[in-house]
Amino acid sequence: MRIGLRKVDDALINLGSYRKVNPNYGNKNFVLQAIYKHDYDTLREISNYFYEANGIYYRLCRYMAYLYRYDWYVTPFVIDAEKEK
Repeated sequence: MRIGLRKVDDALINLGSYRKVNPNYGNKNFVLQAIYKHDYDTLREISNYFYEANGIYYRLCRYMAYLYRYDWYVTPFVIDAEKEK
């Protein structure tokens, strides 16, 4: 495989771990049923699979995991207009 003037020798993907994957992970009805039934073990397995297999899902999970929480909060503040007169 060539990219520009360079030759890439290590452009092979090891599919050994993906052959053992449950084929239902790509089935929309299977995933929706797991969500509906609150089957957290199955949802966790599906999430772990896509975390390893999909770069976009991986980056999204890491982004959400490292967001700052509770650093900012909104406090309502009411100015009493009658006291200022």
